[in-house]
Amino acid sequence: MHAYSAAHFATVTSHARPAGQLPTVDYEVQDGDFERAERTGRPLRRTPAAPRQCLRGGRASGPLLPGCLPSVRRLLGTPWQPDHAGRALLLETPEPPYELEHADADLTHLGLAGCLDDLAALVLCRPYRWSNERTDRFHQLVLRHVDQAKGGTYPVLARVEGGHTDPLPTFGVGVQVTVDADRAELSIDGAAVR
Repeated sequence: MHAYSAAHFATVTSHARPAGQLPTVDYEVQDGDFERAERTGRPLRRTPAAPRQCLRGGRASGPLLPGCLPSVRRLLGTPWQPDHAGRALLLETPEPPYELEHADADLTHLGLAGCLDDLAALVLCRPYRWSNERTDRFHQLVLRHVDQAKGGTYPVLARVEGGHTDPLPTFGVGVQVTVDADRAELSIDGAAVR
């Protein structure tokens, strides 16, 4: 486990107080060869990460609603479908072979179901094993869907630590957060434990 992941987990779960600013990390690990790492004792390869990116400026607060994009879509119409309005929706993309057309289908379905309407903010995690060009195309796709959403003027922050890339922060469902896209910051303002 990466020191960042362990430290952030302890910060979020060990105390009944807000975790504060989500620490930035300038690297990511997309090397999935865990067997080699275990066998050789060498850590997984790190690569430089693109910095967080403001896709739409602004600052907003709301309860955090994290999820993997296709999983969020699969909850539609079930008893487990959460209310999205007023939430800071945090989305990650799954491992390949998840393609842009899959993301488009998932976002279209979420948009038609009203799940992109009236969000407090939208946060996108670093995609796993996507090139910068593909990630940029994904961000443009997301913005196109957000532009079609009712009340779609909320801040959108991208390339945030998390998702299927390491190191992983701990995101508590329903914890109050503030997203400041202009400053590329996400702050955990509520305690995850009581």
